[in-house]
Amino acid sequence: MMKLIKLSNWEGQVMHTEVNGFVYLLEEGTDVYRPVKFKAISQDVFEVLETDDYDPTDETWEFAPGSKVRLVKRRINGLMEYVASALN
Repeated sequence: MMKLIKLSNWEGQVMHTEVNGFVYLLEEGTDVYRPVKFKAISQDVFEVLETDDYDPTDETWEFAPGSKVRLVKRRINGLMEYVASALN
């Protein structure tokens, strides 16, 4: 079961909170995750931020920079990490 991430001390004016996490890469042939930062938009909605080396011709991110997502915790390489998930 995946746990939805919410900022527990969210105050509407805190619009610049950044969170480290991962975006799943498509078309890689195996499970690959790209480390990225997310900007909090609300208590439980985040915007995917572009990395310095983002190249859409080289990698296909499940959620492109600028996408609005929720964060869930998933096990990656034995650690529980924040991963982008659809808003639903």
